[in-house]
Amino acid sequence: MIKIKNNFINEVANGNIYGYKVIDIFGFNSLISESESADVWEGGGKYVYDVYGTAPIESLVSNDNTDNVPIKITGLNIEGIEVEQIVNLNGSTRVSLNIPLWRIFKMENDGASDLKGCVFCYTGTGNVPNIGDNTIRCIIKGNNNKSLMGIYTIPKGKTGYLVKGEFGIEFTGNVGAGTNYATCHYESRRINKTFKVKKKISLITLGCSLYTDKRSFPDPIPELTDIKLVVDEVSENIGIWGAFDILLKDNNL
Repeated sequence: MIKIKNNFINEVANGNIYGYKVIDIFGFNSLISESESADVWEGGGKYVYDVYGTAPIESLVSNDNTDNVPIKITGLNIEGIEVEQIVNLNGSTRVSLNIPLWRIFKMENDGASDLKGCVFCYTGTGNVPNIGDNTIRCIIKGNNNKSLMGIYTIPKGKTGYLVKGEFGIEFTGNVGAGTNYATCHYESRRINKTFKVKKKISLITLGCSLYTDKRSFPDPIPELTDIKLVVDEVSENIGIWGAFDILLKDNNL
């Protein structure tokens, strides 16, 4: 059985091995209703993807006028190359990204004070959106100070290796209490292809409310592949979290 040795992963995580990088993705959807299928991200519902060769993600704003901290944004530019930028919030007044994006997969507070409201990164140049709007591509909810989205795209020039994945039921108050279940799956889509289900699992609150898939053979994932965690069905209104770890390698190695 082939395995990636822990000391290798540790050295990559510490930035000591050229051309490799560890990606840790964590997503959370606090409330999924019985009647919906939803992706695991804070925007709720199904995530909207933009067409390759465009970069419509260009705006940042908070719904609280006192939020004026720098936000670190990680995503892919119009060519699919990973870029990182820091954009200063101006409260509820929209500001432009330094580099418009095709994909976004992480935002985090890079300042010294907690966020008060929700921060939205979105397409177009409109005003402050609301959760559920189809222009939203990433959210930070208040003092989380970081986006929580189980959605990722392999950057151009990289190959990803899926090492581990997890799903779990979130117990918030009485939500999720009792004998309830959720069916979930991980899916991916090659560039210009369709999404395909890679693994499907079920969770139950009285029994197995956590699922971990540690791969014996890491799946190689080519550049520009979209990956996401999806909830197919829940037995009552419930919260779901999910995570996956990917080892990225430069294709020119």
